[in-house]
Amino acid sequence: MFPSDAGPPGTIGGSSAPVTTLAKIDLERIQAQLPYRIVPAYLLLQAQSPSQPSLPEPAPLPELSEGPPLSYAIQWFTFAAIALIGFIVLALREGRDGASAGRDVAG
Repeated sequence: MFPSDAGPPGTIGGSSAPVTTLAKIDLERIQAQLPYRIVPAYLLLQAQSPSQPSLPEPAPLPELSEGPPLSYAIQWFTFAAIALIGFIVLALREGRDGASAGRDVAG
């Protein structure tokens, strides 16, 4: 009924322990363990009422805060502003130096 390297549904590689965590979703391997067709989609459980102790608990949602990304954004915008201002200063100096060098050669 099951392929030689697979055990009953919910197990991987003939192991009798149920799968509770997947590092990668291998649809072909999962399909080989199930007697019905699956579609390439998955759902995330957010809440369940009543709770079932045999099923894994849904992972908590990440905390929403400004945190490090805001600091990184400020840091990189500061770097961009420094680079832009530095480019303008160097371009003005080059223009001034080029103009004075042109006067020295001509004069």
